[in-house]
This record gives sequence, C-alpha cells and structure tokens, in this order.
Amino acid sequence: MDKDISKIEFPISREALYDLAWSEPMTSIGKRMDVSSSYLARVFTRLNIPRPPVGYWAKIEAGMAVPKPPLPDIKPGEDDSWDRYNDAPLMKPVRHSQDIKPRKTARKSKSLNETHRLIRGAKAHFLKTRDLNHGYLKPYKKMLVDLIVSKDNLDAALAAANQIFLALEDFDHYVAFEGRSFRYQRVNAEEAIIKKGSKEYLNLWGPDRCTIASVGSIPIGLTVYEEGKVIDVQYVDGDYLPIEHPKAIKYASHKYSWTTTKLYPSGKFVLFAYSPIYRVKWTKQWNIPDKTDLKSFGHKVAKELNEHAVTLSVLQIKAEAEVEQERREWDERQRKWELEERERKHHKAISESTKQLNLIIDRWAEKKRIQNFFDQLEQDIETKTAEPARRVKLLERLDEARKLAQPEDPLELLSEWKSPDEIIQEP
Repeated sequence: MDKDISKIEFPISREALYDLAWSEPMTSIGKRMDVSSSYLARVFTRLNIPRPPVGYWAKIEAGMAVPKPPLPDIKPGEDDSWDRYNDAPLMKPVRHSQDIKPRKTARKSKSLNETHRLIRGAKAHFLKTRDLNHGYLKPYKKMLVDLIVSKDNLDAALAAANQIFLALEDFDHYVAFEGRSFRYQRVNAEEAIIKKGSKEYLNLWGPDRCTIASVGSIPIGLTVYEEGKVIDVQYVDGDYLPIEHPKAIKYASHKYSWTTTKLYPSGKFVLFAYSPIYRVKWTKQWNIPDKTDLKSFGHKVAKELNEHAVTLSVLQIKAEAEVEQERREWDERQRKWELEERERKHHKAISESTKQLNLIIDRWAEKKRIQNFFDQLEQDIETKTAEPARRVKLLERLDEARKLAQPEDPLELLSEWKSPDEIIQEP
C-alpha cells in the first residue's frame, strides 16, 4: 500500500482499519494518516477493532505464531467507518421516557476557539459540490452536518453552527449525528426557505442522517439554513443574473433577453429545529443574529429547548402509543388474514382432493361397466353361437376389442391421489 496519505480514501471502513492494524505497527499507520498513535488507538477502541498486543511485532519478527482475534460484529449505534477529516461520532442510544432532567444552567463554556466535532473538516466536503442550485451547495458527501448554505457564506454558516452547537452542549444538549439504531425522519427546511414569495422547486441537498441535539432523553433535529430572497434577474446567454450586474444591464434591451424573479441565498441564517420522531409534528425557528454573541444566543436556544422538551415528551409518548396501537391493529389484521388464508387453502385442498377422488370413482365404475359388458358378451358367444368356426372368430374379435377398450387403471390413479393435508403441505 502506498505510504502517501493522499492514497488512503476516507472514510475508511472498520474492516480496512482492522487489516491495517494487523499488517503494520500503529505508529507506522499513525504517521501515514498524520495522527498520533494514541489518537488512532482511541479511534480503534471507539470502533471496537482489536489491535495487536504489546510485543506482537517482536514475536512475529522472531518467527513466532501469534493468534489474531476476529473482528467483532458491529453493534447497534456503533459506527462502521472513520473519516479523519470529519471525525464526528454518532449519537449514542438514549432512553426515551417522560423524565427529561435537562441541565437548567450552563456549565463552564468551552473555548470559543474550539471546533465542534461535526464542524471539524466539514468545509472541504461541502466544497466538493455538484452544480450550484440557486447558489446553494449540493455536496457529494451525505454524512455531513445539516447545513443549507451558499458557497460565499459557507465559512460564516460553519462558524455560526460551531458556536451554537458548543453553546448547546454547555447545557449538556449533546449534538451528534443520528445513530444507526434510530429510525428518525428529517424535516426538510426547503418550505421554510422558499415560503417568502417564491414558488420554485430548489431540490436542495440533504444529509443521510439527522443532526440531533439530545435534550435529556428527547431528540431534536437541527438544520442551519441560509434564508432565500426573491430578486429581479435578467436572462443572459442561458443564465440568470441580478439586474444590477453589469452584463445584465448591457443585455437589458436585447431581444433574446428578459427579466424575471429568482430565489437566491441572502446571507441571513436561521436555526431550524424539528422533532425527528415519526408522527410528532413540531418545528421551531430562530433567526441567527450576525452581530451578537452567538454563545449567548445558543444559551437562549438551549433554555427554550428545555421548555419545548417537556411538550415534545408528551407528544412523543402519544405518538409512540398511536404507533403501537396501529402495530397491534396491523398484527390483528395480519392474524385474521392468515386464518382466512388458511381456511381458503383448506377448502381449496378439499375441493381438489374430492375432484381427484370422484375421477377415480368414475374410472372404477367405467372399468367395471366395460368388464361386465365383455364378460356378458363372451358368455353370449359361448352359449348362443352354434357354429364353431364363427364362435372362434367372434372370440378373437372380442379379445381385440378388450385390449382396445381398457380404461385407465383406478389403482394407478389412487396411488397418485392426494389427500387435503398432502395438498396443503405442497410447496
């Protein structure tokens, strides 16, 4: 494998890391990935990947055989890969209950210079984007913090989200990606972006997993989006430009140009919160101030989320009860359908078996009728034909007729007959 870190593709799977760990020392791997061996060891511990014990490489060099433990299966909530440039852990499973117990006052704040786990390394991935849609970025990577933002304002949006997430965690509202064991649903913020006068379909980017803030045991989805604004634009050579753009002004009177309105990012950011729980319909928005202490703003949001969490807890319990009731009703319908289907198959099997049996009876009666006919005819020939030559000739013709008139053997049909239980058990 090439020693250049650029040749290592991230994210890297647990399986690939496991193979690396047992092919060369951790210090060597750490140098290739530009991280310390102790940091890499923590990554392996988090991903539940076994590493060679102390002295392993010396024993290998001495020609000794050392057993290699297998890679354990992944457990619910555990990550299956690691991205050096976006090393953000998944949300850990939480216990859903009505007992919220969120922190009511902020603990000692983290340094304003700290970078939150979800923000670390995200910029590079956002800049690897598809064609811009109305100016909004559409990165190829899907495992990213939930930001809907333009390229020009990406730095500002990341900085705002970073400070808000750190401020939320001052209240122990841990912010992380949705874990694999959860079945959350992301509420698309597109309607909130386009509701101010535009009817366009933006087809905005969205992450694979929700960005979740845990308020006690209550999950709250978070999206930071850049507001859209409707502006007048001029069509110029297959593109739309703001009417104040020099090229748009030049083409203002061109016969193949026209003006219309389009929605573009405004540079103003909004924090969009929602419930990711199925059937819990709840959203909340805060305009993110651009000239205010974002830590104070984040603390304000954290306190409001404490209050909303109580309501969400009740709504969540109600939604879970509704889902459970629907599940029971579905199980009952399924059970009823299975009984009806079993009954239908039973009646069908009886009908098919009886039909086969009636055919055997008919064949048996037919065989008896033909046999009686030929026996009676043979008796008549023997008793009523006086001329010997004629009698012999008639008996010969009778034998030929017997051979031709032999019906299907009822015993063979009986051997092939199936009872209702045999028909039901057929694949």
